[in-house]
Amino acid sequence: MTRRGDGHGLAATTKRERPRRGQGREALLAAVARIVAREGIAGVTLRAAAAEAGVTHGLATYHFPSREAMLEEAMTWAVQGAIDTMGITSADGLSLMQYAVDFVAKKPAEMTFQFEVIFHGQRSEELLAHVRRMYEAYFDAVQESLRRAGLPSDRQTAKMTLAMMDGIAVQQLMFGDAEDTRATGALFTRLLASPAKVEDV
Repeated sequence: MTRRGDGHGLAATTKRERPRRGQGREALLAAVARIVAREGIAGVTLRAAAAEAGVTHGLATYHFPSREAMLEEAMTWAVQGAIDTMGITSADGLSLMQYAVDFVAKKPAEMTFQFEVIFHGQRSEELLAHVRRMYEAYFDAVQESLRRAGLPSDRQTAKMTLAMMDGIAVQQLMFGDAEDTRATGALFTRLLASPAKVEDV
């Protein structure tokens, strides 16, 4: 397995310490994200996740009845973690792009995992329905953040903002240049805050 450029940390991980009692489920979810980021969806099995997390296969089957259920739960865990870590629910809207850049810089595997699941969902109707529910959570959080900042916060603006955040994340994953990506995000937020109406542009 080759290492991705700029030290994005998606290469094979070294052996990890066993999680403490009560932390097994979260360790499994984090393991799924790492496996998907490193090997793609095809690399995910209950046994592989258990080995990556340093727990028994029995614990994996106790928490998750199937691989699909584990993927869905991992997506929920990753999305909620992104919302919490980026501060979407408490930050002002002008900071959203900064949070997007910082999240990808700190947790590239989790962001890569989310994109992989989104694309895999195109081939799985059940998983796609779950991904759409997770994106609704993103829309709600971004919309609330825009509202708190006194910026346009209608549903379409929230969707446009999240689309820009996704694009920012992709650029950060590809190029690893946080300063340049921040500058791109800052330009978008300046445009969003501009009093010029869309029809005048």
